[in-house]
Amino acid sequence: MKNMIGILAAVALCWAPTLNGQDDPAKREQDKPQMPTKGSERDTNGMEAFLSAHPGLRAKLKDRADLNHDGRLSPRERAYALQLLKEKHEAWRKARRLKWLKKHPEEAKRLRDRIDRDHDGVVEPDEVRRAKRVKDHIDRDGDGVVERNEVRKAKRVKDRVDRNDDGKVGPRERQRAKKVVKKAVKKVRKQRRKH
Repeated sequence: MKNMIGILAAVALCWAPTLNGQDDPAKREQDKPQMPTKGSERDTNGMEAFLSAHPGLRAKLKDRADLNHDGRLSPRERAYALQLLKEKHEAWRKARRLKWLKKHPEEAKRLRDRIDRDHDGVVEPDEVRRAKRVKDHIDRDGDGVVERNEVRKAKRVKDRVDRNDDGKVGPRERQRAKKVVKKAVKKVRKQRRKH
C-alpha cells in the first residue's frame, strides 16, 4: 500500500504541470537533449562506463581496502571496497550530471522550473526534498537512476488515476486513488488471513 501511495504521489507531482495539453509529450521527449545515462543494456547503473573511465581504480581500491595488508580481501574488506567503489561512482555520476546541465542550460532551467513548485525563482530545501521523494518513488529498483521503463510505469499509473483526462491528478482523483488502494490492501490482507 505504501508503495502504491508513493507512486501516486510521485505521479501527481511529476505530471501535474503539463502545458495545458497543447504539447505532445512524445515529441517533447524526442526533441530535448538526453541526460547522460548508463553504458550498455547490461550495465544497470553505469558502473562499466565508470570503471572504463578509471582503469587503475580497482587496484587502488583493493590496496586501500586491504586493511591487514595480506594481499587478499576478506569478506569484511570486500564490503569496505564495495562501499568505497559506490561512493566514488556516485560522486562521478553527480559530476557527470552537473557537467551535462552546464552544457545544456535550457534543460537545467526546465528542470529547475519543474522543481520550483511555488514559481518564485528560488529552489528551496523543501522543494528539493519533495523532488527527491518523487524521484525515489519512481525509481522502483532503488539504483538512484530513473530509467525510461520506470517513467513509463509511473505514467501508466498516472493515466489510470487521471479520470477526467486533463493531464493532471487533482485532489479528488488522488483521494479516489487512495481509497481504491486502501480497499485493495484490505482485500489482500483478508485473503492472507484466511490462508
